[in-house]
Amino acid sequence: KEEEELRSLLFAAEQKLKTCQEELEVEQQAASDESILVASLLAQLTAEKRRQSAVESEAHTRQLEIERAEAETRTQLEAAKQLRLEAFTAAQEAHHLKTESSEAAYVLSECKAALERHDAEEKRDSELAEENKELEAALKVEAAIVEELRDLCSSE
Repeated sequence: KEEEELRSLLFAAEQKLKTCQEELEVEQQAASDESILVASLLAQLTAEKRRQSAVESEAHTRQLEIERAEAETRTQLEAAKQLRLEAFTAAQEAHHLKTESSEAAYVLSECKAALERHDAEEKRDSELAEENKELEAALKVEAAIVEELRDLCSSE
């Protein structure tokens, strides 16, 4: 009887061992499946981190490009302001020169007119001097005639 009990216990233990082994195999398969799932999830997570890193890197590159473009735009705006200021200054200078040129042209025309008047006066003075010479010569002739007539009158 004891042997039968031992056999029964042995059979029960073997059945229990077999059940435990089956459960262990199921657990190992589940662990293997979970390990595969974890490895897959880790691979997806790694890929997602790489994508995120690439996106962040691209965003950083774009931000640097934007900052460079903004700096270039500011530089161009400053250059444009400077050019506008220089153009305004040049326009003022041109206006000033035009005014000076107009004033100089007016002064020149006045000088020309004065010179023409002076030339006309010199010509008139020359003509008057010539007339004066002729009159003086005529007066001398008349004075000589008067003197001769006096001489004649006194001698008679």
